[in-house]
Amino acid sequence: MTTDLETGTPLKRFADFLRTQPETAGLTDADVAAATTRQELGIGSLAIILLVNNYIVAHAPGVMIKPEWVSRLNDIEGILAVLAEIDASAA
Repeated sequence: MTTDLETGTPLKRFADFLRTQPETAGLTDADVAAATTRQELGIGSLAIILLVNNYIVAHAPGVMIKPEWVSRLNDIEGILAVLAEIDASAA
């Protein structure tokens, strides 16, 4: 499980992004570090799709959500992997 919240790490960037979103603005670094699933953060299945879309809009305009990502959006490791793929597509 990834728990590294040092500046610039994928988990820290994810935690910082979550705080920019209305649905997850109250989450702390400690909340994100302790969670292993999106459910533990109070993020539902539709909400994670919307969060990923918002991440794309903010960081990688033009990238499209891929159907194969959906099954990876249940646990934090999978979410981080999808966000890394989005970032790589934008580079």
